Amino acid sequence: MEELKKFILSYRIPVIFILLAVCLYCFLYTIGIVNNIPDSNNLLQWDSGWYKSVSDLGYQFKPDQQSNTAFFPLFPYIWKLTHLGIGKMSLFNYCIYIFSIGLINYYFKLSKQAVVFCMTLPSLFFMITPYTEALFFLFGVLISIGYFRQKYWLLFLGIFLSCLTRSASNLFLPALIFAELVTGIYRKSAREIMINIIKVILPVILAIAIVNIIQHYQTGVWFAYSKTLKYWNIVFGMPNYPFKTWGGYKLLWLDAPAFFISVMAAVLVFMMAYKVIVKHRPVTYNPLTVFVFSTLALYVPWVLFYKYGDCFSINRYIYCSPFLVIIAGLYFRMGKATIFFRNFSIIAVIAFSALFITRFGDYGYYSTFPYLVALALYLYLTLKMREKQIRTSYFWAYACLNLVIQLYMFNAFMHSVWVG
Repeated sequence: MEELKKFILSYRIPVIFILLAVCLYCFLYTIGIVNNIPDSNNLLQWDSGWYKSVSDLGYQFKPDQQSNTAFFPLFPYIWKLTHLGIGKMSLFNYCIYIFSIGLINYYFKLSKQAVVFCMTLPSLFFMITPYTEALFFLFGVLISIGYFRQKYWLLFLGIFLSCLTRSASNLFLPALIFAELVTGIYRKSAREIMINIIKVILPVILAIAIVNIIQHYQTGVWFAYSKTLKYWNIVFGMPNYPFKTWGGYKLLWLDAPAFFISVMAAVLVFMMAYKVIVKHRPVTYNPLTVFVFSTLALYVPWVLFYKYGDCFSINRYIYCSPFLVIIAGLYFRMGKATIFFRNFSIIAVIAFSALFITRFGDYGYYSTFPYLVALALYLYLTLKMREKQIRTSYFWAYACLNLVIQLYMFNAFMHSVWVG
């Protein structure tokens, strides 16, 4: 009975967030800042149209142009089986997301600041669209709980379903192998490590095989997913410089920090590998933490070598991930910042500023400078959020600022504006 009470209370902040979001959107609509009411016509934008085509028509491979075989089957098949319209499917996705955020809050005992921070990130509006973000979030939560509670069946299920949902889950394969190697090399025998690696990569291989079989059955083409990627400009090659993103400098403030989070994760992963290989010392992180950072780090080579330095869509891959929630939980759980942490934060902001204002997109200094200033203020507010002595009014003001940006982006999405 006590555990049930705790489980219900873990949804307290998500429910408050929903009420706040609805009231705020109505207010913004009344004063004219947003001018769209979500419906079946304006929610079907960008990738959701491709998912709808898989749901309605099945897979179709066109050898000389973009095909819907670039999208994985679980979400469109659920859409097909439920017979839900566009609006109801979007609402269904949002219910999945709310359930997932409460679940991760319950198992990982997140702080109030961590939950609000993650729920109000600008890109989280994708959770109420007919995209795969909500399903992928749920399955990522299952992976996290499975690792955390050492429940292999839950870990297997989460990995398997994630890899049926989104092609980016292929990044799980090297991340899982790295996590098992780094955390087990000085604690387990070679046989135990090998068995663990086989156990975690099995659901990835099984899911990829099923996707290929389904697509071959419907199109008559083996490896249709791989063959259509070049028409989506996802092919291995050397990165172009300067980096860029769709939407120009107006989306730099969103995609550049997401890429930078991946870079910082990659630095941490490199430090783990250096400690194990060069220093011959075991890492102190558990497999879940190593896997989370490794997954986020792998978006760096993905952007550099498969998208030629084009960071479009990376904001929703990073901000809409349950793995960022895990990191946020660790961040907000930390006590008073040490001198090292403060210095590290300063160095990170300076390094990002240099990357941002010099050659991250050849958009011109006058265009990017206002965004840099706004982003610096936002980062400052975010760093202040972790301080326990901040007043409740300040906390909710920060949340409302984030939420206004999120709702504004949702409105832009419904106007067919590219936002990730």
